[in-house]
Amino acid sequence: LANQWAHDHAQKRGGKEPAIRLDDAERRYLLEPSHVADPERLYEHRWATLLVERVCDKVRQEQVKLGKAAWFDRVRGYLVFDPPEATYAELAAELGGTNANALKTWVSRLGKRFRELLRSEIADTVESADEIDAELRHLAECLGPGQ
Repeated sequence: LANQWAHDHAQKRGGKEPAIRLDDAERRYLLEPSHVADPERLYEHRWATLLVERVCDKVRQEQVKLGKAAWFDRVRGYLVFDPPEATYAELAAELGGTNANALKTWVSRLGKRFRELLRSEIADTVESADEIDAELRHLAECLGPGQ
């Protein structure tokens, strides 16, 4: 009985840690730079990537509360420089309940909210508001081509 109890209550690999979905892991892998760079540049690229992901997750959580999680998941790429291959008209037809112009307006509002939250995240890491724009430019450099 003791062996059966131990077997039934044994923690699986990873214990109580949440499992990482493979598509998330693959996306993160694809975001990693494919060239050899100095450790400082790699660190900054990783910092910038994680910051953008964190902000994107916050926007998604807001959309989940509004019942628009599926919509957000479909257009998320517009916020992180990886737009879907479908046109707004195709996306609107796929999502249903909207048209291309309304969807485009919604995505524009999401982009505005994304930028607001990104500025807020940056503001938490700098000493004064005067440094936010410079830090945003640095973030863009870290994520730009060749990084």
